[in-house]
Amino acid sequence: MRTNETIECLQKDIVIPAIVQQKADLAFAQIRNEHVNTYRESGGKIRRKAAWVSAAAAALMLGTMSVFAAAYFPWGQGMTEQLHATETQKQFLEETQIATPVNIVTTENDITITALHTITDGRFARLAFKVEGYELDEGIEPWFEQVVVTFDDPHLHDCLLGMHFFDGFSLDSHSLTYADGTPIKERSDGSLIPRYIADDGSMEYDMLLMTDADSFIGKSIHVEFHNLGIYDSAEHQFIPDIEGVWTFDFSLDGSDQTMSYEMSEVLEGSGATVTHAEISPISLSVIYEMPRQMIEREVVEENGEISKITTTAEAPQIIGVRLKDGTLLTEIVSGGRYGYCGFLNDTYQAAFSTNHIIDPEQVDALLFIKSYPEGNEPLTEENLYIVPLH
Repeated sequence: MRTNETIECLQKDIVIPAIVQQKADLAFAQIRNEHVNTYRESGGKIRRKAAWVSAAAAALMLGTMSVFAAAYFPWGQGMTEQLHATETQKQFLEETQIATPVNIVTTENDITITALHTITDGRFARLAFKVEGYELDEGIEPWFEQVVVTFDDPHLHDCLLGMHFFDGFSLDSHSLTYADGTPIKERSDGSLIPRYIADDGSMEYDMLLMTDADSFIGKSIHVEFHNLGIYDSAEHQFIPDIEGVWTFDFSLDGSDQTMSYEMSEVLEGSGATVTHAEISPISLSVIYEMPRQMIEREVVEENGEISKITTTAEAPQIIGVRLKDGTLLTEIVSGGRYGYCGFLNDTYQAAFSTNHIIDPEQVDALLFIKSYPEGNEPLTEENLYIVPLH
C-alpha cells in the first residue's frame, strides 16, 4: 500500500517503535552486560537518543547462496554492524540490487568525504559515507553542525529518521567488544569508550531515511555536510573545528522486491486485526483495522514530574518474523513509524526498517508483541502473537 493514501498514516515523530524502547529501558540498567548501543541524531537540532536492540536470534544464513560467497564492493563497517550482515547476506543484497555502490568523493579543507553505498528497498534507504583526514582523540564524538538532505521529487520530504557517526561498538549481543573484535575500553566511571576512528584513520557516517508518499528508487538525492567538529556532551553543544560544505548528488538505486500478503488475522484481546503485510529484505510493513480506544498514560516531563495524558491505544507492534525452519527472529525492527491513517478512520499502519537482513521467501509468520517477560529474559512464543503467512 504505497499510494497517497498512506501519506497521513504514519506519525512523523517516531524514530523507533515503543516496544523496542520499552525493552531497551528494561535493559538499560544492565547496559554494560547487554551491550545496547545508542546513538544521537546529528544536525542543527539535538534529538533524543534512539536505542537499537540487537536480535536474540542468530544471524540468518541465506540458504540459496554459498556460505563462502563474498560481497562485490566494500561496505562500511557501521552499516555492516547495523544490519548484522554476513558476507553472504551482503552479496544477496547486491545481487538483488538493493545494495548499490556510489563512490562519489568530495574534499574541502583537507577533509575528504566519500559516499560509499546505499541500501534501498523503496520505503527505506540507508546511506553510508566515509570521512577521512580528521584527527580525533579517543572517545571524543565527531559532529557535523548541519546535515541537509533534499530530493528533486516534491513528494519526498521529512524523510530523515536518523544519522550518526558509527561509534565502533559491536551490536552482537553476545560479546562486549568493538566491531573489530577487540575488548571495549572503559572510563574511570565505568562508562564505555566509543571508537569513532577506524584502524585506517577514517570515520563512517550513516543515515536512515524513510518515505510514506512514494518510492525512493530512482530518485535524485542531494546531501550537504556543513562544518565538522565535535559534540560536547557536558554542555550539549557543537564545537566547530573545520569549516566547509561537502555536497553530493546521486540517484538512489535499489529494488522494491517485497512479498505482499492479504489476511484477516485477529490479535486476540487487543482489538486489532492484521489485514495486510509487506516483507522486504530490510523492512517490515503491516496494516491493521483497529477501532480507536482512548486511554490515559503517565509521562515524565523534562523537569522529572509525572503527568497524565489521554491518547489512543496502540496496536500490538510487529517485532520480527518466524522462518520456515522454526527460527524466531525477534526484536529486529529499528527505525520506522506507526499510527492511525488520519483522524477519522480505524486503519492503523506500522512500517519499520530491520536490523537484520531477511530472505522474504524463508518467512512463514509475522511476530507481534503480546507481553514482556520478567526482567531481561528473552522473548518466547508466550510473549508473541504469531501470524502465519499463507
